[in-house]
Amino acid sequence: MQRRPGDLRRGAVVIRECVADARPLTEIKGVRDITSGVVLLVVWAAGGRTTLGWALIAAALTAAGDALIVLTNDGKLSTVLGIHGITAALLVAAGLVLALGWAPAAKSAVTTTVDGA
Repeated sequence: MQRRPGDLRRGAVVIRECVADARPLTEIKGVRDITSGVVLLVVWAAGGRTTLGWALIAAALTAAGDALIVLTNDGKLSTVLGIHGITAALLVAAGLVLALGWAPAAKSAVTTTVDGA
């Protein structure tokens, strides 16, 4: 089937129209998403919060790459920004908070002792 301008605007429906069996493509995407999550969990367990932060920033490249793919294939700008752009921005924001320790200071617990106990 020949690709038409605007095909990607309909997302997964287009995959089913253009490819006789879309299952392999969706399975690849599923494996990629699950692996990305597992890798981040391993990074967190092995390297701690700061390392996880930098890994999240690096993972934002996947969302940015997806955005470019959609944009260069006649995808809607609202889809690019609303799905992939927000995902990339949130990954970078969360990564910076973790990597640079930009968390609000926790209130210290006040402990009191009772004399004569």
